[in-house]
Amino acid sequence: MNLIDFLDRGAERSPRGDCLVEGGLRLDYPTVVQWTHRIAWALQREGFGPQAHIGTLTPNNLWGYLAILGLQRARGVWIPLNGRSSVDDNIAHMRRTQCAWLFYLSEFEPLLERIRAEVPSLKGCVCLDRAGSAFPALQDWAAPADTLPFPDPDPSRSDDLFRTTVSGGTTGAPKAIMQTQQGVRTNVATCLAQYRYDGPPRYLLTRPMTHAAGVNSLHILALGGSVHLLRRTALGEVLDTLERGRITLTSL
Repeated sequence: MNLIDFLDRGAERSPRGDCLVEGGLRLDYPTVVQWTHRIAWALQREGFGPQAHIGTLTPNNLWGYLAILGLQRARGVWIPLNGRSSVDDNIAHMRRTQCAWLFYLSEFEPLLERIRAEVPSLKGCVCLDRAGSAFPALQDWAAPADTLPFPDPDPSRSDDLFRTTVSGGTTGAPKAIMQTQQGVRTNVATCLAQYRYDGPPRYLLTRPMTHAAGVNSLHILALGGSVHLLRRTALGEVLDTLERGRITLTSL
């Protein structure tokens, strides 16, 4: 089984259910699955094959989460960049991992000129929420892509890399930490074995999706549940979302 298979399994269990929710924006499972295929085809059109290093620079955001799923459909290696980190730290991680493509939220556009100048491996970018000054919006970039299903990953490569994240620097200079598909599948299996829900779960993602809270959300997709994204942990917003979304699990 590959990680993207958890999304497809969830779509079979909840063919009309919400998958991703952020504020008033809701995407159901068929829509999310279709976009992941489009993103995977679009990445292939740009010349990226399996294990290409694809970065995301965004706080918790529905389209950012969707981009992560799409690059997994393409069997890319996710390079998570924390929007709360300094530009120096993010550039260092992109250079360390030879990041080749970047999905970014428009609020980070003022940093792109420097990022492009200092990350020679970077081939291009796509803006998640609107057309940028030099790069297309995700929906425009991926919309012309083939609507046919993207080919399934090669089953013999079940232990490819899932992502390369960064250490906290407590043992010296920050280092790249590689996580395999197999390791994350084990994490998903552990969550599925430990948690019990009455009906599809509803998960509130308030901590950065670039960290453990984001990886833990994958088991929600496997059950056909919904992931509700908040970009900050303001108490009022958290309490309101818990009530309105009838949240069954969160990570604070």
